[in-house]
Amino acid sequence: AMDALELEAVFDQLPQDVVDANPYVLLLVARGLRVATRWDRGHALLERAHEIAARSGDAVLVRAVGVELAQELLRELNPQPAEDAARSVLRDAAPSEKLTRARAYHILGQALCWRLDSAGRRDEAALAEAEECFSRASNLYQALGMRSATSALVPYWAISIEFARGHASEAMDRLEKGLNLVAG
Repeated sequence: AMDALELEAVFDQLPQDVVDANPYVLLLVARGLRVATRWDRGHALLERAHEIAARSGDAVLVRAVGVELAQELLRELNPQPAEDAARSVLRDAAPSEKLTRARAYHILGQALCWRLDSAGRRDEAALAEAEECFSRASNLYQALGMRSATSALVPYWAISIEFARGHASEAMDRLEKGLNLVAG
């Protein structure tokens, strides 16, 4: 396995024309850099991918970049714009865009977990929708063979939904199942 800094170093050796001809590598590296908290560089790569997509008219790439930019909005604690962006991607994404749809459901679920009701508590309707989003994302990730991506959404599902509802035992069960996905 390669850590994020090694990934960045290898990426930096790629000729620009090769990257431009294979713009999805920009998304992969941007995600890897996010893990290493290299947000500015990751965001620059997403912007480059967006420019390539716009120039080439690649709507599939536009949506894939859009969902990663929605993740950036969540990181910056802007859940409503992230929710809007994820919903837009889901409205337009084809069934064949499984990874983009999985990421959009994942991000939408996270954004919905931030919503509060009029009393300042977690909004139960939003939590129910978030749970459905996490389920859909999980199913798509599993269909793609992405166990680690599935396990990455589990803490949000367990803590922001199960625990927030007062279901500590269910939250712990969900966390254990998520850990088993990674260990399995």
